[in-house]
Amino acid sequence: MARYDPLLSVNVDTNTQNENSLVAAPGAGKKIRVHGYRLVGDNAATANTATFLDGTGGAVKETIPLLANTGIVAVTQRPDFLFELSENKAMVLNLSAAQRARGGVTYSVVKTAGLPE
Repeated sequence: MARYDPLLSVNVDTNTQNENSLVAAPGAGKKIRVHGYRLVGDNAATANTATFLDGTGGAVKETIPLLANTGIVAVTQRPDFLFELSENKAMVLNLSAAQRARGGVTYSVVKTAGLPE
């Protein structure tokens, strides 16, 4: 039976436009893998775009359009993941507008080689 790194989760509840740090960088030799997320454009008067970044100012890893008062859910079954960040990069969520976005992200922290600790 395969051994996996533990699943962790972080809540999302922000209305701050631009970069919002969700999870700190995990340290040298480790990276974050995202296994699922749920996001809602809560009471937003206009559409918003949520973008996961590879650390502050980093590369785009996933872009999600959030229409007014709608949501999206994306999940995968382990050992698969939706996307992963580079080594020792924080998980950052960028909002295109100052509209409330809420939900959560499920992730794991793995060794850079992808082996369980």
